[in-house]
Amino acid sequence: MKKHQVATINGLLAIILAVAGVVLAVKTRCYWHLLWVIVLLFSGITTLNAALRGEQAIWRQLLTDTAATGHVQILDLGDGGDVPLLTIAQGLAAPGKVTEISGSDDEEQAIKGMKGLKEKVQKAALADRVDLVNASMFNMPFTDHSFDYVTFSYTLQEITPAITRGRALQEAARALSAQGTLLIVDTGDFTRIKAVLANIGFKDIRIKNAGINGWWSGPWRPTKIMIARRR
Repeated sequence: MKKHQVATINGLLAIILAVAGVVLAVKTRCYWHLLWVIVLLFSGITTLNAALRGEQAIWRQLLTDTAATGHVQILDLGDGGDVPLLTIAQGLAAPGKVTEISGSDDEEQAIKGMKGLKEKVQKAALADRVDLVNASMFNMPFTDHSFDYVTFSYTLQEITPAITRGRALQEAARALSAQGTLLIVDTGDFTRIKAVLANIGFKDIRIKNAGINGWWSGPWRPTKIMIARRR
């Protein structure tokens, strides 16, 4: 089950528990229970927002801010999720194109995932702006410096151990043009990611919070944005 699907279920459960808490507080007249009800409700709403619309809102703004629109070539190293892929494609115009890497150790699962993505791309009438490639992000079938942008959306922190995550970053850097931009949207600590990028030649590395659209249960678990360039 995808991370966003799990988050959606957790958000709904938090809201249901909050409603049950209100009923319990009224019946028992223990109104101090409403304190944790408020926390649960806030957690549920922010989680649902992040899972259902937040990622798209974050990427729309980020693509605009970094001029990743129009005729550019973009490589998306996603986890098979359709939100960043479709959002990126919507901002492109021919010959601009986004190439989606969606590999899996399970060949049957990879084929099924690609089929699902292809159907969504065709339904959105974006097939002329999308290439789907079933390959490993650790050994991609592209020549060096092929893309203007390389993107990760809630993918990088899921790669373990750290040395394997470093391999993914090195391969992304290989595919990125000398003047290109690396865009990372994810949760967690970016310290090691920043160190790896600095070691492989990235000099302009900026990190910022994505705001309320990236809150997974609240500001204590925020989404961060990293924008990295070699110069």
